[in-house]
Order: sequence, then C-alpha cells, then structure tokens
Amino acid sequence: MTIKGEPQVHDTPTTSPAKVMRGLLPCRILFPQDAHVPSFPAMSSTIDTLLAGNRQFIKSEFQPNAEYYRTIATKQTPKVLWIGCSDSRVSEHQMTGSKPGTMFVHRNVANIIAFNDGNISAILEYAMVHLKIEDIIVCGHTRCGGIAAIEDGVHENYIADWLCIGAGAKAKADEIARARGLSREEKLVVLTEENVKLQIQHLKSLCIIRNMIEKGPLPRIHGWLYRVEEGRVDVLVDGRNAAGGPSPVTVPARRKTRTRR
Repeated sequence: MTIKGEPQVHDTPTTSPAKVMRGLLPCRILFPQDAHVPSFPAMSSTIDTLLAGNRQFIKSEFQPNAEYYRTIATKQTPKVLWIGCSDSRVSEHQMTGSKPGTMFVHRNVANIIAFNDGNISAILEYAMVHLKIEDIIVCGHTRCGGIAAIEDGVHENYIADWLCIGAGAKAKADEIARARGLSREEKLVVLTEENVKLQIQHLKSLCIIRNMIEKGPLPRIHGWLYRVEEGRVDVLVDGRNAAGGPSPVTVPARRKTRTRR
C-alpha cells in the first residue's frame, strides 16, 4: 500500500550491494510520488564532439604544419600577454587570426586586474621576466555578463566582491550616460570601454609594471574592445604611441580667413 505523500522508491535491478558500491550499477534513488524520473544519456555528445574536433585539428591543422608545432613544443616565445574575459564567445586566437604560441593568456570574469590577486601577479612576472614579452593587451567585449552585473548589481558573494574592482568604471559610465542621454545598451558599451581603461590603470599601478615603465618604453600596453556581434576589434588605448594613450585623431587645420578692411 502506498501512503499519499510518501516518496516512492524506483529501483534498478537488484544485485549485491558490493557491485553498487564499486560503481558498477546505479544506486537506488528516491523521487516524490508524482515526480518525473529523469533519464540520463549514456554519453556526453558535447565531449564526443570536442574529441572528434581534436582529431580533425590534427588532420587539417597540426599535421600540415608539423614543423611549426614541433618548434613551439620545444620552447614558447609568445609576443603578447593577453588579459581578457572568460566569456566562451571570446577567443583571442580566432579573433586575431593567430596560431598557438603567439599569446600568453590570462582570462577572468570581466577582464579585471586586481591588486591583491596572486594569479595575475605571477602571470605578469613570468611574462615580463622570463618570456620577455613586450606587449600587453587588455581586452573587454560587448554583451559581457560581468559588465551587466556591475551595472545592475549582483548578490552572489564571490562574484559581487570581484566585480567591486570595476566600480570606478561604473561611476565614469554613469557620468557619461547622463551627459549623453544614452540608452541602457549604449551605456553598457561605454561601461565596457571604461572598465578596460580602469584595468589598464590598475595594471600600471602594479609594482612590476610601474617599475618597468619608469625605466623605459616597455611594456607597451593596449586596450581593446571586441564586438561579439560583429567580430571587430576597436582600439581604445593604442600602446604603439609613446604615451600609450588613445589613438591620435588628426583634425584638419582651419584656414585663416582674411578680414576685409
């Protein structure tokens, strides 16, 4: 007899408990009386696709360029340190058409550079001291969930603490949005741009980078915005300039007009 409200037991075929404990058979699971019993696929099609993609990569990319891959297998000599967002839609190698071995990569939520982050500090030291990298790119992207969370606020403990590091960018974006009368979508793009600029300020404040800048022109620091809906990179801060500021804009000189007497 079944008592109303009592969980029903859905058994797998019975066998010895030892086999269940060894993981050979699934355990008994309790479900509410009217609950749907889920079915679990035997294999992950996503993982199968990734492994198939690796086989295709070997065939179409690795083997035809075996000499190149043998070279980078011996030693890595990346030219750029990439600091970007962890977003799955943003692939630094694909968007720049570059091969593995070109960039030394660090990614996190909203491409943030924190003063107390031992991870980014170790990456910077390894990149600057051992790999002798001369260019650093800090790249944000449109439609970023981290940026939207900075704008709207978030209550998850660790995410909220992390995104506080971008609060200065929000203050600047708020000011710009009010002055220009921007829509929410337009403001989020501005906030993304201001966050890139703020993180560059943080980067330049870290001892290892500050000391290098005081001694000479390296590293060159660049700020980029990747537009996920277009595939285009906008240069926000052009490190190819001596000052590492925004790209210069050439304004045509105004012609002087003669005053009639």
